[in-house]
Amino acid sequence: VVLQMVKLTLLHGMTPMSAIGFVYFGSMLASLGQLREGYRFANLAKKLVQRFGSKEMAGEVIAISSQTIGYIEPMQSIILFHAEGHTTALEAGDIRIASLNLLLQCNTLVWCGSS
Repeated sequence: VVLQMVKLTLLHGMTPMSAIGFVYFGSMLASLGQLREGYRFANLAKKLVQRFGSKEMAGEVIAISSQTIGYIEPMQSIILFHAEGHTTALEAGDIRIASLNLLLQCNTLVWCGSS
């Protein structure tokens, strides 16, 4: 599904949903060891959310991209990003993604040694 979303975006142009395809594609690349490429797609997804102002998927893009970005940037840099994802997802009414962002933020705090 992810590859199909990326393919459709490349064939027909960017849409607000393109961010979801790119963020999951970046996550797949990072999990296969292509960390820099995954990082680039995660950042592209974040920029698309900002460009289109798509609040409905911003929380999910933040949750997934933060995990990929954490491979390259210091873990401390994504703590506030998860807080933003939590708030954004709640505003969009997406309790599942809001909870995911909160869980990932707590997990990141533990890995960073914060109390």
